[in-house]
Amino acid sequence: MIKNWQIRLSSYTCYQIVFILSVVLLSSLSAFIHFLLEHEINIIESWLQNYGWEIVFLGKLIALFSMYYWSKVKSRSWPNLVQFKALVLEWVQYKSLVITLFSFIGVMAVGGIKFNPAYTSYFWGHLVSYFGVFLYFAADIFFWLYLQEQFPKNKKSIIENAFFLILGLFAYRISMPDYFKLWPIVLFVYFNLLLVTHSQLKRFSNAFWFLIVFVGPLNTFMGVDLVWGRDFSPFTVQQSSLVTFLVVSGVLSLVYYKFRDSLAFFIKRFKREG
Repeated sequence: MIKNWQIRLSSYTCYQIVFILSVVLLSSLSAFIHFLLEHEINIIESWLQNYGWEIVFLGKLIALFSMYYWSKVKSRSWPNLVQFKALVLEWVQYKSLVITLFSFIGVMAVGGIKFNPAYTSYFWGHLVSYFGVFLYFAADIFFWLYLQEQFPKNKKSIIENAFFLILGLFAYRISMPDYFKLWPIVLFVYFNLLLVTHSQLKRFSNAFWFLIVFVGPLNTFMGVDLVWGRDFSPFTVQQSSLVTFLVVSGVLSLVYYKFRDSLAFFIKRFKREG
């Protein structure tokens, strides 16, 4: 008999494989059409770069709808529109809000933010970049949490969470060539999504607001766009300082999220006894 953990890991693996294949096929099809039109290589490369987010966006949608069809075949129910709206509008946990604001303020304070002299206003690019990175991570964490709920586990598994991080990072490196060496940021985002949701679908609102408030602006306006780098960003950050801060922030967020309640209880007890 297939165990729940095997279903969770195999399903998430299939989801990422479908995403990678979709991106490869869409990119190949686009390049093939350009070749038929006898366009030069530099024009083809430029087109694929300019429409990179649209290709990634479609790839995620294809992967999600493929898994949706699979779940219908397996008689597993997905949240309907009303249920999904409730998940998004669920009140954000205080601890998650603190982590989100700390990450945002920290980057603003120590990121060495400067105006990008090569910046040219590109409204559509900003829009696609913002919602593209939101969907990229939101789709991954949503499907992962969905699997946790539909195929529950008896206890928390560090190995499964590590699998989620590694496979997500692998899919990123395969689907989007990491020209800008942004994989530490991708890993940080995945780590915090696991942290703020506590591997529970009912905590998806925490992930939603973390992506909207912190990840979206960082990707689109601070020069660390996963597809375009700083090409269309009005500001840039010093990447070495940013990565250092994210490592420290990740550790502090983990300690805060895991031990805040215990520490608060200890302080109150100490004051009462004192």
